[in-house]
Amino acid sequence: GSTTNRDALQISNLLQDWGGMSFANHNREQTLHCIDILRPNVHLGMGLLADVLLERSLVNSDDEFYNALDALAFQAQERVPRLLLAEALQVAAYGSDQQLGKLHFATPETLSLLSPQLVEDFYNDAIRNNPQNMVVAGAGISHDTLVDLANDHFGHVAQKSAPTTVPTVYRGGSYQIPKLHESSIFSPTLPEEDFCHVALAFPVEGWHSDSMVTACVLQILLGGGSSFSAG
Repeated sequence: GSTTNRDALQISNLLQDWGGMSFANHNREQTLHCIDILRPNVHLGMGLLADVLLERSLVNSDDEFYNALDALAFQAQERVPRLLLAEALQVAAYGSDQQLGKLHFATPETLSLLSPQLVEDFYNDAIRNNPQNMVVAGAGISHDTLVDLANDHFGHVAQKSAPTTVPTVYRGGSYQIPKLHESSIFSPTLPEEDFCHVALAFPVEGWHSDSMVTACVLQILLGGGSSFSAG
């Protein structure tokens, strides 16, 4: 994307010149914007990161917005079964009327509710004007240098009205994904007896509990991955 100071090509060229690369990720727990860059250019990378976060040009035209909607509509139709299953687990655990039970990925029905102003308002409320929920982390850089750079580039951000956080209560239950009637490159329509996906989940106390490591070991014993970031 572009900012009010640079277009997308300029940003890409700067990263190449500085020996850096960037990526962004959004999920239920966080929105992550990351730059990996050579240490001598870390101050330049932090300035670019601040520009991308605080001066972002989200929607420059209606055409750009609706092109993005078209891309999301394709993704909504072509979701892999495992993603659909992960969505179903959230609905079963918390219910669709609670925050954590709401679908993370857009559906054809919810896409029609989006507008350029709605996207801009969300970005302003959740990110651009919400420094109290912002974390600046670094690796391969001294603590004092990181703090100074964070103050230089993000210290001026003023807190405005923060999004309301509503506690979510675990309920438990079951949820079935309606069978697709259209063929898909990821989710081909198959006879009911040929193939299915089933998942079972249960609540744990979370990353800050004393039993977190125990739960991760149990996950490995049950056949899960060996990474602490695994589900």
